[in-house]
Amino acid sequence: PWGRIQPYVLTGLPLSITTVEPRNTRFFRNHTSDTSLSVGYKAAGGLAVQVYANLMMFVEYRYNHTDIDVDLEDGASASPSSLHTQLNTHSALIGLSIHW
Repeated sequence: PWGRIQPYVLTGLPLSITTVEPRNTRFFRNHTSDTSLSVGYKAAGGLAVQVYANLMMFVEYRYNHTDIDVDLEDGASASPSSLHTQLNTHSALIGLSIHW
């Protein structure tokens, strides 16, 4: 709406659903699985260029972050094991968008 070249910024709160199912190794033997729901944060910025009246070409950078916490339990001795990790993703996108 403000010319052929349009910069933009995006933010959001993504929901991550993570399921951990350990395999039988010497560290995790007969452990139960767990599913974690976590809310992270997302930031993005880009530049869109109008190619035709309803067609835009865009270039975008995205960053996503989430913390994952799962609790696993040994099926034989019922001793707990917890896993905490952070997922950080950086991605670059190039694409077309249609507006009508």
